[in-house]
Amino acid sequence: MNVTSDDMNITSDDMNITSDDTGDSGYEYHVCYYLWCGEANQEIIFTVCVWLLVLATFWLGPLYQYLMGLYGDFVGSLRGNDNDSGGALQIEISTYQGYSSLADTSKSTFDAPTPQPDRKAVRLDAIGVARILASVHIVLGHMLNKNIYKNGEKLLFLTDGVPNLGWGFTWVPWFFMLSGFILTYARLNSSEPGQCDPPLKFLWKRLASIFPIYAMTLCITASLVVIHNEQTYRTYHVHFYYSEEYASHYYSHFPDRWILCLQSFLLHSFVPQSLEQTFDMHSWFLSALILYWLGFKFVYLRMREASFHVTCGMLIALAAIPWGSVMIPPIIGEDQDWYRYHTYFGTDPLDIWVLILKFHPLCYIHVFVFGMFLARLLLLINTVRDTIPRALQLMCDYGAVLGYSVILSLFAIFTPGDVYGKISWRLSVLMPFQGLILLGLSLNKDPLSKLFQRAPAVVGEASFVQYMIQFEIYQIWMVRPIDAPYLWFLLSLFGIAVLLTVWVQKPAIKLWLQNPGYTYAAPFVLLATLLTLREISDSNF
Repeated sequence: MNVTSDDMNITSDDMNITSDDTGDSGYEYHVCYYLWCGEANQEIIFTVCVWLLVLATFWLGPLYQYLMGLYGDFVGSLRGNDNDSGGALQIEISTYQGYSSLADTSKSTFDAPTPQPDRKAVRLDAIGVARILASVHIVLGHMLNKNIYKNGEKLLFLTDGVPNLGWGFTWVPWFFMLSGFILTYARLNSSEPGQCDPPLKFLWKRLASIFPIYAMTLCITASLVVIHNEQTYRTYHVHFYYSEEYASHYYSHFPDRWILCLQSFLLHSFVPQSLEQTFDMHSWFLSALILYWLGFKFVYLRMREASFHVTCGMLIALAAIPWGSVMIPPIIGEDQDWYRYHTYFGTDPLDIWVLILKFHPLCYIHVFVFGMFLARLLLLINTVRDTIPRALQLMCDYGAVLGYSVILSLFAIFTPGDVYGKISWRLSVLMPFQGLILLGLSLNKDPLSKLFQRAPAVVGEASFVQYMIQFEIYQIWMVRPIDAPYLWFLLSLFGIAVLLTVWVQKPAIKLWLQNPGYTYAAPFVLLATLLTLREISDSNF
C-alpha cells in the first residue's frame, strides 16, 4: 500500500515538520499525541493519580462490599424472598486464566488469602502471583513489537535492551493449562466430584468472568478508531509497526462485518483467515477456551478416577505432543523455521498453516488436558508419597523453584530470534516445567508458594484485565520513546487493571450470574454496538 501525503491530506502544520524529526518512513515524528504533548513528568503524574485511586479503592473496600451487599438484597427483593439472590454468587467461576474463586462477597478482595484445609480448599492462593508475573511477561513481549523511528533510526524502548523478554508468548498456553488444572481440581474437591454441569451451563458460568471485560475492550478499540481520523492513525502507526500496510489496515479500518460477527460470539480463532484482521487479536485466547469448556465434562468424567500410573503416563504422552512440530519438518524436508515466510494478510497455504498452528483451538487441546491430569496428580501425590522415589517427591514439593529456574535459564540463554522451531515453543514444549510450577505452588511446601500466598487476591485477579486492556491503554498512553521511563506505563497499566477488576469485572460477574435471561443476548448487543460504530467510522472516513 503506497500512501502519499496527498492521499492523507497532510500539511506541515499537521505534522510539526522540522529538519530533525524525519523518520525512515518519510513522515515526521509528531511530538504530541493522545495524553502527552512533550511535557515532562505528565506520565508520572498520571501514574500517581491512578495509584491514588487504587489506594482509595483499598480504603473504600468495606464501602464497596456494603454496596454490593445492598445490590444483592435489592435483586433478591425483586425476585421474591423464596429465591436466594446470593445462591448464584456461590457458583465457582473461572477467569480466562482458569483461576477459580468463589464469587462471595463475604471475602474481601483486598484481604490476603487465608489457607484452607487441603481436601476442602478450592482456592489455590499462591497461583495468583504466578498469574500476574506471566501476564506482565506477555505484555512486555508484545511491547517489543513497538517501533518508533526518528532521523531514520529506531528509538529504543526499555524492552529493546532485553530481547529475551520476547519469550512472553510461551505463557499464553500456560493459561490453558491453568484453566484445566483449576477447574478439575475444584471439581475433584467438591462434595459431588462425580457430577458436572451440562456443557452449555458450564460454559455460561465460565463466560461470566470473561465476556463483560472482553466486550468492553472491543468497544474501546472500536471507539478509538471512530474518534481518531484516518490521518492520525496512519501517521502514528507507520512509526510503530513492521509495515505501513499492516498499520493502516489494522488501526484505521474496521474489520469486515463477518469478522465482527465472529468476534461477538467468540468464534474468531476457529477461522484462521479472520485472525489478522480482528480487533484485539490477542483475544484469540478466549475464543479457544470456548471449545475446552464445552468439552470439559466429556474429558473430566473419563479421567477423574485415573490411577497414579495412568495419570503419569498421560502427562508424559501429552507433553510429547509439541515435539512433533520439531521432528516433522525435517522428515518432510522442511526447515525448522519454515514459518518465517509467513506474511500478514497472506492467503497462501503456508500462511494459513502458520495461523492454524499459532491460534486454532485444536492445536492447544493437549495443553488444557495436561492441566486436568496435573490436577489429578496433585490429589494423588500425597496418597502415593511413601511409594515413589524421594527425588520425585522433592521435584513435586519444590516444583515452583525448579520450574522457574529451568525456564528462566532457557530464556536467559536463548532469544526468540536465535532459536529455530519457535512454533514448537508456542505449542508448549515447556509444559513439564510449567506444570512443575503449578504443582510446587499448590503443595504449599515450596518457598515460592509460601511467599506468593502473602499477596492480596486482587493481584492475581487483575492479571486477566491487564492482559485484555494492554493495547487499549497503550493507544491512549503516549507515543514518546524511552526518554520517558517505560516503567510508568507498566505501573499505570496494572493500576488501571486493579481498578477495572474491582469496579467493573466483579459487579459484571454478579450481574451475569443473577440475570441469565439477559446474558444470552450479550453477544447480539455487542455485535449491534460494533456494527453501529463501524457505520459511524465509515461515514467519517
